[in-house]
Amino acid sequence: MNNQEFLTRALASSECPKDFEQMYAEFCGYQKLALDALKEFHRVCELNHILYSVAFGTMIGCIREGGQIPWDYDIDVMVPLEQRDDLVNALKKDLEPNFYFVCPEVDPKCRHYFIRVAPKGYRSEFLHVDVFYFTGAPDSEEERKRLAKRYGELCRHRYTRYVDVSIASYGKLRRRGILLLRKVQSYGYSMKKEYDEFHSCAKKYPLRESKYVLRTDGFGWGNIYNKGHFRIFYAEDFAATELMKTNCGEFRLFSGYDRILKEVYGDYMKRPPVESGIREIVKEMSRLRNSKL
Repeated sequence: MNNQEFLTRALASSECPKDFEQMYAEFCGYQKLALDALKEFHRVCELNHILYSVAFGTMIGCIREGGQIPWDYDIDVMVPLEQRDDLVNALKKDLEPNFYFVCPEVDPKCRHYFIRVAPKGYRSEFLHVDVFYFTGAPDSEEERKRLAKRYGELCRHRYTRYVDVSIASYGKLRRRGILLLRKVQSYGYSMKKEYDEFHSCAKKYPLRESKYVLRTDGFGWGNIYNKGHFRIFYAEDFAATELMKTNCGEFRLFSGYDRILKEVYGDYMKRPPVESGIREIVKEMSRLRNSKL
């Protein structure tokens, strides 16, 4: 399904807002900005031989829709944690000046361990390519669960220490209060020690020696994102990538994408109702309109 097909179906829905056609045109503009950042990230990775793959919803878009999911502007990719230094150096050296990136290696007070690539003139909190890491993992599932939970703790500590509460609270007083409380609590942790601990697993569990892999972004385990289901990923599925041509460019996908997506989404080829896409766009537009610097 392309954007025009989605719009036609959306306009025929009883749940479609009166101003949706104009809103969707604006949404597609933001979607293109994010796509341009992905194209630039792809170019830098190809130039510097960085192993990467589009991931999650972005991967579904490439496979199921032949490009972007028409109601989704968020873009995710994954890179081995072992290649962190190579990737950061490549971005410093080769990223075009109309883009920028944020991560702890260029900003010690960055609120996340992963990398965000964003178009100049827009807040990386709202409009970006999320560059998540993955790493090798122990054979024991219980050990992998403990490690995944620890990644989650490390990510939350860093987020609450450095997050801009005025932006992240979205104008909600309760959320603001929770973030402020957690920010105070985060001062009980050493960010330097936690940073070193986060990256130590790349050396402790090398990919070439591991049967399994873990996401290191904190979303790999937990009731909020996975409803308590621990995701099992096999290193062989992440070991190589293939180029896929889409209607919006050529990008890399893990060769084992089918098993990866089935583990996360089940039947990933099944589209949600068009009304779900309408609601997603309406919800996200308020964030996107605040994305300009």
